[in-house]
Amino acid sequence: MSIPNFEYQVQWSDFTTRDSRPRGETEDAHIHVSFNTNYGIPNNDGEYSTDNVVLTIVMNRHRSWVVRSQKTASLLAHEQGHFDITAIGVREIHDALQYITGRSAGEVRSEAGRIIQRVQEAINETNIRYDEETDHSNIVNMQSRWETNLAAVKSNTNGVLSDLP
Repeated sequence: MSIPNFEYQVQWSDFTTRDSRPRGETEDAHIHVSFNTNYGIPNNDGEYSTDNVVLTIVMNRHRSWVVRSQKTASLLAHEQGHFDITAIGVREIHDALQYITGRSAGEVRSEAGRIIQRVQEAINETNIRYDEETDHSNIVNMQSRWETNLAAVKSNTNGVLSDLP
């Protein structure tokens, strides 16, 4: 599996510290995680397929922020959960991109784009559900449940977003 930063542990030094929430924000911290996708599409006697698939998870420190007075271990664990949700989704994309074939490079790229879009939507939906169910880490028992489930799914090499509660 080639997913740089999959096991990354976020730290408060990864966030821009603010004295107060940005205008219009209702949470005490925000993490911005994305990924870069790279793969080849060789032509094997008229059949095209993906190879050398690498997805790199990227934490955008300039778009990630925390309110200075709210830097707690529990809030950092919550932000790690958002990172892990993205990491699980990225692994799902990585695994799916391994098996794309088509009659043209364009066909392979289109299918890859559909997979990436579908899983990105699942990442977004899971992050929203995570925040709603934990009230941004304020419901301690739900936060603990999510942390346990995220760790189990992330450590399972076949774990996917739909395995989360």
